[in-house]
Amino acid sequence: MIGFMPMPGGGQELRAFDGHRKVRIQRDADGIRMAVAGCRDGRQTASYFAARNLRQLRREAPQAYEIYNTFCNTDGGERYPELEQELKTRLDAAKVSADKQQRIMDQLLRVGQAHAQEYDADADEKDGLVGAWYRESDRFREMVSAVGVMVPENLRLPLPAGRRLGIDDGQLPAGVTWGAPVARVQSGSRAARLGLKAGDVIQMLNGLQIRSPDDLGDVMAAEPTMLTIEGIRNGTPFTLKEK
Repeated sequence: MIGFMPMPGGGQELRAFDGHRKVRIQRDADGIRMAVAGCRDGRQTASYFAARNLRQLRREAPQAYEIYNTFCNTDGGERYPELEQELKTRLDAAKVSADKQQRIMDQLLRVGQAHAQEYDADADEKDGLVGAWYRESDRFREMVSAVGVMVPENLRLPLPAGRRLGIDDGQLPAGVTWGAPVARVQSGSRAARLGLKAGDVIQMLNGLQIRSPDDLGDVMAAEPTMLTIEGIRNGTPFTLKEK
C-alpha cells in the first residue's frame, strides 16, 4: 500500500487488496465513499458506504469505519510502509545518524496524524487542521532536505509552501466548459488574501491559460512570486492581482 493517490477530478483514492477483500476508498470535499468486494460462503459480496467525514462513518457504519481504519490507520495517522522503508534506505545511504533518522520518522508520523485529523474534521474545523497538516509537512521537508536526502517521489504531501494557493478543487458550473473551479478557499491562504471565493473558476494565471486543475498545478510548480488571476465569478469575468 502506498497511501492515497490524487484523482483526476480532485480528491484522493486508495485501492487495496488484503487477500480476502478488495477495497476502494475515495475522499474529497464532499466526503468519503467506500466500495468493499469480497467472498462469503462461496458467494461474491459487495458493500458501499458514504459519509461526510470519518465521524459520521464511525457513528453510522462502524463496520465500514473498521475497514477504513485497517487500511488507513486513522487512530495513528496515515502510514506508508513501503515508502517509509524507501526513506530509511536513503537516510542510511546518506549516513544519517540513528538519532536524526528517528526524529525524521517521528515527524513523518506527525504528518500522517495531521492529515488523518483533517479528514476527520467537520467543515468549521477544517481550516485549522489543514493548516496543521501543511505546517507538519513543511517541517518534514525541511528536516529531510537538511540531511541532503530527497523525499520519496510517491509520498503524497501537500505542495511546498511556494506552490500552494490554498483551494480545494470543485466542479465547473453550468455554462462554463473549462478552467480550474474553486470549491473552497482556506482561510489565511494565498488564495484568501487574493480574494478568491468558493464558486470561482480560474481561467488565467499570470497570462497563462488554465483549462483544468492540472494546468493550475503546473503553473504554480514554478513558485511564482506574484500572481494575477483571471476567471469567472457568478457568470462575470474577474481579475485579481497580488500586491
